[in-house]
Order: sequence, then structure tokens, then C-alpha cells
Amino acid sequence: MPLKKRYPLEVLLQQREEQVDVRAGELQLAADQTHRAEQTRLRAEHERKEHAARTRREAAAEAERFDEGQAAAQDMMRLHAWRVVQTQRAEALAEGERAAHERALEAQHQESQARQQLADARAQAKVIENHQQRFNDEERKAEERRLEEEIEDGVNARASRRRD
Repeated sequence: MPLKKRYPLEVLLQQREEQVDVRAGELQLAADQTHRAEQTRLRAEHERKEHAARTRREAAAEAERFDEGQAAAQDMMRLHAWRVVQTQRAEALAEGERAAHERALEAQHQESQARQQLADARAQAKVIENHQQRFNDEERKAEERRLEEEIEDGVNARASRRRD
């Protein structure tokens, strides 16, 4: 009885499966990075909005004080200087938010690419798995045919011996 043939592309199948594992790990890292970048973006947005609201409240309080005649010229100069500083701070916060948004978009892009690479790796592995399945099915059928032929040969041999 001949030995069962070993699948000739076993090494390739193993390599493709390892590639799927690597790509899955890369996707997980990319997803984590996307999550962190999005959290950073949300914090930057919140900080910018909070600063804008706080600045509006403080400016409104100062304007009310001026309208009531409680502010002196010196207070107005301080208010103007404060507004300049707050405007610069708002611009810096807006720039930080834009940068965080760009990093979040880049992270999403990287995650999308990692997702595509994982899908490609899975598809390549599936091709080899399907080939292996066909190979194993053909080997099983060949083995069944060999067994049937052996049985048939045994039956024919007995029948010929009886005739003799």
C-alpha cells in the first residue's frame, strides 16, 4: 500500500497563515492608534470650545462692567491686552485641534490600509487552503479507488482460483 502523499504546498500555507496573523496584529495596532488619535482630537476640540466659552463669559462680564461705568481706562487697556492673549491662545488651540484632526485622519487611513492588507492576506491564505482541500479530496478519492481495485483484484483472484 503506497504512503499517503503529503500536501506539497504545506510550507506556503503555513507562511500565508503566519502572514494573516501578522496583518491581524498590525490592524490591531492601527486600530489602537486610531482610537488614541481620535481621543486626542476630541480633547483638543473640547479644550478649544471650553476656552472659547470661558473667554466669551469673561469678555461679557468685562463689557457689562464697562457699560455700568465701573471700568476705568486702565481696565480697558488690560481688557484689550487680555483679549489679544486670548485670541492668540484660541488660535493655538485651533491649530492644535487641526493637527489632531489631521493625525486622526492619517490614523484612520493607516487603519483602513491595514484592514485591506489583512483582507488580502486572508484571501491569499484561502486560495492555498482551498487548493489543499482539493488536493486532500483527490488523494482520498485515489485511495478509495485503490482500495476498490484491491478488493476487486482479490475477488477476481478468488474467482479464478475456484474455476481452476
